[in-house]
Amino acid sequence: MTLSSLIESDILNWIAPRTKHTKNVLARLKKYESTDKQKALNDEEVWTLLLVYGYIVCGKMSLLDLAKVLTGTKQESVTKAWLEMKPMPPRKGVSGKSERNSQIDLLVGDITKRGKTESGVKYKAKPREDDGWACFVEAKWLSDIAVKTTHDWERNQLARVIETALTFQGDGQWPSRVYVTLLTPAIFKTPRESSASRLYAYKWWEYVNEDGNINLDAIRTDIDRSSVAARTDTKGWTYPDDLDERLGHLSMNWVTYEDLLSAMPKSDYYSALCNFVAQETELLQKHEVA
Repeated sequence: MTLSSLIESDILNWIAPRTKHTKNVLARLKKYESTDKQKALNDEEVWTLLLVYGYIVCGKMSLLDLAKVLTGTKQESVTKAWLEMKPMPPRKGVSGKSERNSQIDLLVGDITKRGKTESGVKYKAKPREDDGWACFVEAKWLSDIAVKTTHDWERNQLARVIETALTFQGDGQWPSRVYVTLLTPAIFKTPRESSASRLYAYKWWEYVNEDGNINLDAIRTDIDRSSVAARTDTKGWTYPDDLDERLGHLSMNWVTYEDLLSAMPKSDYYSALCNFVAQETELLQKHEVA
């Protein structure tokens, strides 16, 4: 039995509301499953879907376990997890020089749809302004972070995700707790003193100090390096007057796919996924990781 055959569409809707996009991701999985596998699956959207699905197949309460792994902290409630959704981008310059909507690999927390769009999301305002939280996950499988955007050649992808998380808002409120999580295979999670094969490892340790505290100056420097002006003319959306204050609400975590698998609730799907991972690991060992 294949993994794709175990994925139920009604359950999948809990984490993947973009129906057309999700069907495309599943089609890629099915195509891979039907081939004579010579190389391991290299598709971070498929891998992220497979791991997150394992947390909802036993019921939505398991999303609390997912949130704890991703944020490093026990959360009191999780309304939903969202795959490949688009919060408002914080940069909108002139003459067409505007960032596209940031497509975030995984979002967890107090999040709701933005307007009538299928993919747009915003912060779900809370009765108490100090209660809300949101976690933005940047997932990488074998690829590295992008070192530029279309109109901004100095803007690295991790800095963009962080700024998008810091400016995430809804109905005049901001989440009081903001998490940015880097999700990668364990093989690429290198300590500060080691050489690394991925740029994101160097940027990560530039942004996070040895004691685990965040280097706010380094993050602010990269955000300020953007050559595209901040968004100022969007109704119902405001760029923070004091970004340093928002930085004070930020936490950062580097989590591995292996961490997600280890904490996943046990089910028939979990067993099938473990078998799939074992097969993929064997394939990876036969080929050099690019």
